[in-house]
Amino acid sequence: MKTAVIGAGSWGTTIADLIARNGFPVKLWVRRAEQLVAIKAAGENERYLPGKTLAQSIEYSADIVAVAAAADVVFIAVPSHTLREVLRQLETAIKPAVILVSAIKGIDTDSLQRMSEVIAGVFPHNPLAVLSGPNIAKEIAAGLPAAAVVAAKNLAVSEQVQQLLVSDNFRVYTATDVIGVELGGALKNVMAIGAGIVNELALGDNLRATFMTRGLAEMIRMGVALGAEQQTFAGLSGLGDLIVTCTSVNSRNFNAGRMLAQGKSVEEINKKLQMVAEGLKTTLAAKRLADKYGVEMPIVEAAYQVIYKQAVTLTTLQQLMARDKKSETE
Repeated sequence: MKTAVIGAGSWGTTIADLIARNGFPVKLWVRRAEQLVAIKAAGENERYLPGKTLAQSIEYSADIVAVAAAADVVFIAVPSHTLREVLRQLETAIKPAVILVSAIKGIDTDSLQRMSEVIAGVFPHNPLAVLSGPNIAKEIAAGLPAAAVVAAKNLAVSEQVQQLLVSDNFRVYTATDVIGVELGGALKNVMAIGAGIVNELALGDNLRATFMTRGLAEMIRMGVALGAEQQTFAGLSGLGDLIVTCTSVNSRNFNAGRMLAQGKSVEEINKKLQMVAEGLKTTLAAKRLADKYGVEMPIVEAAYQVIYKQAVTLTTLQQLMARDKKSETE
């Protein structure tokens, strides 16, 4: 199978390297010309994966149409807010039989669509899959053992994608619950922001564990409301991704929460990270989804108040803890 990866950030580059090391031909689209030159010269993506020597068989190009035109499978690993523009550039290059794989963990803030729904709006006849899980790119690129899940409505599609990625150090599971896998990967970023705030304010591991547990409950409530299977959230794209994103010092969203607690603005955070923390935008989308479907999501609401209404983090946490008494399973 010929493959293309659209997006040369840390995750896109890691995906391309995994595919190449499995012996499949892969082309990687690099948006910025200066980054393309640097990667070719160094044999590594110094901006996003410094120190990682990439597979020599990867082909690089700044021509997005040329990268995608000959592929049987196209992975899309760009920031969620750039997806629609990228799809417009791909519209003439991709044939209906090509499998499209979303490796983006976000929700469109305007349409409130999941990333695969945005892709399907442009490519309604193409097979679609989504890739998610506890996937800190830096660790996977370094060859540390990890796992992921790829979901598609047609199991045969997810099995084809699985074949491209699975290796001795990267275990890939298949699933058919696209909604659940995709929502888990997106919503856990909001919870990670809260966990980062708790960590920075030194409020203890108990509260961070509480955030993760109650955050998972919110993810399940929203998922079920949108048609996902509850059990999916106990898997890699739900609980698995939630744990790593709420605890890892390599988690962008966890670090974004820490910086929010330091009083930094969203603009300052994005500049400091030099990569997109999807949870900042997903918080707005999740808040709008909760309002639209009448789903109670107090952690999402608290994160929204801190990020978009400049609420004081400690005060917001105190208000969250002081909510009315209720049953845990209510």
